[in-house]
Amino acid sequence: MFNQPGQYYRAYSNPYDPTSLSPTPWPVPSGLIGSAGPNQFWDFSSGPTNIVYRFDYLLATNVDSSISSNFPQAQMVEQQTDEATQDVQYLFFTQVPGVGRTVYGAYTDIYAGLLDPAEVFTAPIVDFPATITYGMEWTTVAVYTSNVNVNDNTDPTDPFSGSIGLQVTETSDLKADAAGTMILPDDLGGAFAQGLRINESVTIATAMDNGDGTFSPVETDYARNYYWLMPGRGIVASLASTQGSSGAQVDNNFSTATQFWRMFETNKKPNTSTNTTGNGSPAAVSDLRIRYSSGQVLLTWSKANNASQYQVDVSTNLADTASWKPFSGIMTNGFFVLDNVVANQERFYRVVSMK
Repeated sequence: MFNQPGQYYRAYSNPYDPTSLSPTPWPVPSGLIGSAGPNQFWDFSSGPTNIVYRFDYLLATNVDSSISSNFPQAQMVEQQTDEATQDVQYLFFTQVPGVGRTVYGAYTDIYAGLLDPAEVFTAPIVDFPATITYGMEWTTVAVYTSNVNVNDNTDPTDPFSGSIGLQVTETSDLKADAAGTMILPDDLGGAFAQGLRINESVTIATAMDNGDGTFSPVETDYARNYYWLMPGRGIVASLASTQGSSGAQVDNNFSTATQFWRMFETNKKPNTSTNTTGNGSPAAVSDLRIRYSSGQVLLTWSKANNASQYQVDVSTNLADTASWKPFSGIMTNGFFVLDNVVANQERFYRVVSMK
């Protein structure tokens, strides 16, 4: 992830007005989302270029104190700028070693006069853990309050006129549900690499302040987001569904989105070397050994340089690249696998080193 001062990236996006209550839906091209599972392929080399966002990573002390003072614990800021309108949004976080990106809230001035600009979480969330592996699942719950200005100057007796306090609870269930190869725009030299897709199902519950410190439910909305992560690059693409209140989660293969963006420029250098310092890309397993006895297969290997975990896949047909599936048998310490097989059955194994 991006977490060092001075890092930045730029991303293309489809036409999108974040201030609109009903953003124009963008039709999701067939095949963009893809399927869950390993051995997927995503081509982000082409797509809409209507909007360009720049994401800069700054020390929190480098942001105006009138903004940063709302998030005193944050050490870092992600500053998102629409290069055409110069509208700015901020995400305040601290990258905690061994934990992940700990987020304290967000700040935006694009809703000036309508909503409070600061969304301060009552408790921080870890939106992206320090280590994410294929199949991993986690949940975050972000709670914040905001005041909505609904002044009606034409009718001062309107009981709904004035400032209304709202409490918003956003519950996100996330899973690294797909893995495969992704291609970035040609601006980055046609860079491609293996990566993960994160599937986020979001429930947004809004409650209104009763005036006595309690809140009454008003509406529950649902959305789904996809994030594509590439080692050494961070989030290289993101897709956000349109939001609905139908009482059901948005389908995995939704057909319309509010926003799709993809990275096309960055000063962050990907990890490409393999070394013994622990700072490079994970080396391949070099001493995989397979033993068979009485209907059981034992796979063993030694720790590879820069690898902290491993993905074991199994196939019954090498000619079919889509036949590779994650192994769900017995694994201990990441360095051996025990599989049960039946007579006269061909099974093929591979071990993928991961950070």
